[in-house]
Amino acid sequence: MPIYIPITETLKSKLVSERARTGIGPTALMRGSVHDADRPKTLKGQTISLWLSGKIVSARRSQLDYVLARWAALPDASDKSARVPQERIIFTDEHLRLIDIYWDKGLLPDKILQNKNAPDGLNAAIIRTWKDRRTKSAATAYLDFVLHACAIASQD
Repeated sequence: MPIYIPITETLKSKLVSERARTGIGPTALMRGSVHDADRPKTLKGQTISLWLSGKIVSARRSQLDYVLARWAALPDASDKSARVPQERIIFTDEHLRLIDIYWDKGLLPDKILQNKNAPDGLNAAIIRTWKDRRTKSAATAYLDFVLHACAIASQD
C-alpha cells in the first residue's frame, strides 16, 4: 500500500521554489519521463500542478521523491527564462459584478487591451475565462489593471 504524506505549506513552498529556480513547470518536468524506470507509473504533470494549487493535499512519497529529485537535478534557469508564479486573487462577487458591467459596456475584453499599459501576458482569452466563470481566481496584476482601466474608461 502506498505511503501518503501531507503537502504542507513548507513542502509546497519547496516545490514552488524549485519550479521558479529552474524555470521548468510540472508538464515540462515530466516531458520525456514515460520510459524512465524510476518514474512512478501514475505520476503526471497535472498531479504536480494540483499539488501546487492546493487541490491535492497529500502525495505518494514515491511520487514526491521522484519530482523533487528530478527538479533538483536541473540547472538554475537564467534570470531571463525563470518564471516566478504571479500572485493570485480569488474573485469576489463584486469583482464578477464589475466584470459583467464592463463587458456589457463593451470595454471587455478587446477595448481595454488596446491600452499600452496592459500587463504582459494579459489577453482576451484570459478575460473571457473570468466572464464565463471558468476560473475562480486571477493574477492580481491582471485583475487590478482591468478593473482600474475600465473604471477610468467608463467615466469618459
